[in-house]
Amino acid sequence: MPTGSKKYFYISPVFLTSVYFLIVIVFFFFGGVFKFFSASYVADNLIYYREHFAVPAAKGLLPYKDVMIEYPPLSAVYLWLLFPFAGSQNAYNGAFICGMTAISISVLLDVFRLTDISSPMIPEKTRRLRTLAGFTFLTIAAGPIALVSLDYIAVALVTKAFLKQAEGKNFSALGLIAAAFCAKGYPILLAPVFIFQALKTGGAYQFKKAIAGLFSFLFILFGLPLILAPGGIFYSFSFHFERGVEKLSIYGAALNTAGLLHLIKLPYKPAFPGWDAGANYYTDFAMHISPWFLSLLLFVAFLCVLGHYSRNNVSSSTTKDTLVSVSVLSATLVISSFMLGFKVASPQFLIWLIPTSVVIYTKARVYRIAVLILAGIGFSAQWLFPWHILSLMQGLDANVVEVLVFKNLLLFIFFMFTLVFTMKVRFSRDQ
Repeated sequence: MPTGSKKYFYISPVFLTSVYFLIVIVFFFFGGVFKFFSASYVADNLIYYREHFAVPAAKGLLPYKDVMIEYPPLSAVYLWLLFPFAGSQNAYNGAFICGMTAISISVLLDVFRLTDISSPMIPEKTRRLRTLAGFTFLTIAAGPIALVSLDYIAVALVTKAFLKQAEGKNFSALGLIAAAFCAKGYPILLAPVFIFQALKTGGAYQFKKAIAGLFSFLFILFGLPLILAPGGIFYSFSFHFERGVEKLSIYGAALNTAGLLHLIKLPYKPAFPGWDAGANYYTDFAMHISPWFLSLLLFVAFLCVLGHYSRNNVSSSTTKDTLVSVSVLSATLVISSFMLGFKVASPQFLIWLIPTSVVIYTKARVYRIAVLILAGIGFSAQWLFPWHILSLMQGLDANVVEVLVFKNLLLFIFFMFTLVFTMKVRFSRDQ
């Protein structure tokens, strides 16, 4: 803790995290106060988890081998560890939510550490209050759905990976990226950013350490499940590859708009908000073009990342604050390109962008525009799910389709804003 005259202005991250926790509790778990954000609607998600995973786990059944599971190994571990609460849905709900809330708190504490590193020129009080405000605001915008999903596990590991790379520990950083991939698929897209930075700052030696960290952790975390139950592991991948497009995605927005304008005919059924493969020609066409559009977006994103590193003259002599800022912004661009082009668009995906966006917003005030856009995406997604998802599943409602289009338009604007910002900003000069 600072001493002398500055002690009065010291704000502990632990105290600020307590403030975050209280705000989240009030917004998400007091439905009578803020009904729009009430977490009570998400019980179905946890009912599925308990019945399909906790109950079999309590009987001694194993994931992948005895029970087919669509989640990667670390997510499966979390689901299986909750087996003591399998006997009661309320107990299971409480245990699951408490676990995810604790992980979200750990993410915030690590974001405080990242902003301390990336923004040393900003006064401590201002920096930490800005970090708290951005993180809390975006968490509320994303809604309580993240607390009943498994995404926080990967988000926490990715955030920790940035800290390890800031310390020059590239083996550990890429190991954490591999672990994050074993919790959720998207973090593997960040591996090229981390490996490239290791090469630029540490040469061939750090490059080899980064590669070794990535593949050794992948081998450890995927190897044992693959040996014990190869069919189950392959199922967890094929499940997602074979999924049709979701109605909340950019493809769903385009299809629903065309359907609303009577340009095409779409099949509807009161089920999960997506179209299975083979639903009809138009939905299958969207599913088949999605990998190409996604690949194009990722290509553009990685091309801009290369330019971003070059523009900031990243090398072994680059200061730590610049390195963190460059890598975090690059990751934000890559993640947003994936979210925009991916055929699945679950509402909780928004939390993938919260830690990195807050770090950039804390350092560069102009990026508050992007934070507001991100919040708009979150609030729109919450309005769609759960409050109007039945309208989207059962037919074409003009108001619902308009909000769906608006939500995806905001995601496109966020991507473009981050793209342009990445192409223009020079953190090595703009402190």
